Amino acid sequence: MFKKMRGINLSYERQGFVRFCCLTYDERPREVQHRITDICLRVGKDDWHALFELMTTQEPAVNVSAKHHISVSVLYRLRQKFYYAWYDENYQPAAKLPGIGLN
Repeated sequence: MFKKMRGINLSYERQGFVRFCCLTYDERPREVQHRITDICLRVGKDDWHALFELMTTQEPAVNVSAKHHISVSVLYRLRQKFYYAWYDENYQPAAKLPGIGLN
């Protein structure tokens, strides 16, 4: 069951949509995979791997933060920015993702 995150000002349905799209990353069309990875790169910058793992697995944030040597609070802020970026009207996908083999 999905639990709405209070710190993210999006409806339960919108949060759930993003979360389940990310959790089923491998089953999504290439365009959706590209969008998830692109948003992780843009929002997470140097910590994009941690954000990607947090969004695409059910691994607890505490475990992800320890594995990637990033504080939990920073990871939570990145996750919040990810949700908002997903619904950004001005989102333009990157023409090419640098060196991660999705193009």
